[in-house]
Parts: sequence; structure tokens; C-alpha cells
Amino acid sequence: VSDQAADLPLILSCKKYLEELFDSNKYAKEFAKKRYIMSPSLFRQIYLGALGEVVGREIIKREVALDLEELDDVSFYEYFDFKIGNLYFDFKHWDEFRTDASKYSQKVKKKLNKVKGAKCFVINIVKRTDAKPVESVDETIVQIPYLIDGEKGIVNYEAIDYISERC
Repeated sequence: VSDQAADLPLILSCKKYLEELFDSNKYAKEFAKKRYIMSPSLFRQIYLGALGEVVGREIIKREVALDLEELDDVSFYEYFDFKIGNLYFDFKHWDEFRTDASKYSQKVKKKLNKVKGAKCFVINIVKRTDAKPVESVDETIVQIPYLIDGEKGIVNYEAIDYISERC
């Protein structure tokens, strides 16, 4: 549980607009030493998820020129993070990104059917693998392994182009 474990230094140095986003919203940019610490499960399940949503939305807004909408049906909140029409977006901040036809893909497909969506973009924030974007055979699930290259500290414009072409 640290700013390093959350990739905050990398995220904030990647693009000036990300640091400005944190400043304007008064988001913490580091984990200061205090009397208490966030529990590891809260850190992984809640904080990293929220961080992925905030950072992913801003990158898509700035780089793809899409203004992602909040979900208007509260019963769908646990399914996806944002949408545009019937396109859904689910941002992740995972250590290992799943880009195979696994149970996870089937789970996403079920959620997409429940919301009557046409397509879902599952997008990891930071590079953990050299995987390339993957699209399901029926083109309903697009998996993007990373938006920020953690080794180079830059936005993954190959992924940005891939998303742009499919929206």
C-alpha cells in the first residue's frame, strides 16, 4: 500500500493533464506517512479500481476525444464504469491483464448482454505485459492491455488508435 504500488509517480509524470486533474480535484498524489494505513484489500479492490476509472476516463477524453458518460442505471454500476450510447468501458488497474478467451471474457459477455450493450472495452491502465489489443471473435469485447507504458512513461498511442477505430 503505497504511491509506488499504485503507480502514482508514473501516472502523474506521463502527461501534464493527469497531474492537473489530480491538482484540480485535490486527489492525493502521494501516500504521506500518517498514523493509519489503508488495508491492502481496500487498496486493491477500491482504491486501485477508482484510480483506474479516473485516469482511464481522462486519457480517453484527452487522447480519443470521447467524453465518457456515467451509467444512468444504478443497477449497472457493478458491471461497467462508463458508456457512450451502447458502448461500455471498464477500466482496470491490474498487475496481470487477461487477454485470453477465459472465464473472464465470458463473464464480460454476460454483463454486456444484461445491459444490452453492443461492445465493451476492457482497458488496463499500466503496462504489465507486451500483449497487444485483442478483440473477441464476435467483436463485442475489446481488451486493451495498457494505456500507459510503464517502462517508457508514455501514453500507448497504438492502443489509442485501436480504440478510436472501434468507437
